[in-house]
Amino acid sequence: MARWNAVIAGDLKSAYELVSPAGRSVVTLEGFKNSMRPGFHKAARVEGVKCESAEVCDVMLEIEYEYAGTRAKSRLPEKWVKQEGNWWYLLR
Repeated sequence: MARWNAVIAGDLKSAYELVSPAGRSVVTLEGFKNSMRPGFHKAARVEGVKCESAEVCDVMLEIEYEYAGTRAKSRLPEKWVKQEGNWWYLLR
């Protein structure tokens, strides 16, 4: 939730810091910021977490966003990995 709370608050630097080191080696902070639309996402809620192992988990989220003046919700899967004691979001 820390990543989504940062996205919703417009704190994209903090959201980027949760991207895996491998992801950050491919996408710069500026590139990450350019891929986001400030103000688009309004809320997020974790629906469930399923872990393949102690180091890899799939997270299903419900994301609320605003499009053309109307709020809508959709499900969004994310994959997280644990490396060197820290959990990281995998960019897709």
